[in-house]
Amino acid sequence: MNVQLYYTIYLCWILWCCVTFFMNRSPIQYCCSISLLLFLVLLPHELILYDFPVQLAFVLLLFVGIVLAIHQQLRIKQYLLIAMMGYLYTIYFLWRLITPVFNDRTFIAAAVLIGVLILVFLSRDLMVQVTLLINAVCFGQLLYSLICYSYHLQYSMDPLYGFQIVLTILTVLTVRKCWLQGIRRIEQYIQALKIKKRWHV
Repeated sequence: MNVQLYYTIYLCWILWCCVTFFMNRSPIQYCCSISLLLFLVLLPHELILYDFPVQLAFVLLLFVGIVLAIHQQLRIKQYLLIAMMGYLYTIYFLWRLITPVFNDRTFIAAAVLIGVLILVFLSRDLMVQVTLLINAVCFGQLLYSLICYSYHLQYSMDPLYGFQIVLTILTVLTVRKCWLQGIRRIEQYIQALKIKKRWHV
């Protein structure tokens, strides 16, 4: 296994820990936890369809994105946002092929920063953010892979960079959500203490 695969597994493991131990218990939390474990299991495996390599982890991510889109009952405007973000993803990866200015870390860090800012601006609901992100990246990666395959650039179709961007953004959004929930609970606890003091006085 290469370094990129180890790094992707490490990111997925961190995200699984955040989801499993720090998010509120709910059916969605259990589904996310199980999906991440399945993602870890399927990550090293791929399927060849008509000389086109397809990673099973990508198929799982695509399936999860479709299920989330159906469950969230997205509006037409949100589907258009998914398409626009997917095109932005494709353009960003193609731009790296044409002008390889960034190294791998800078490339991923810039994508994560842009992705987090866009998602926080578009929605405050974590599950809507996750739905938009997963579907946009799946659409973008599929379009990017088809373009590379058409121009015989199969060596550039490695989806691990896309996985790393998705997992890092999801980790940032999850940590942000848990942080806000923690602050809210502390504020509620302090408010409850103030009310008790007033009653005792």
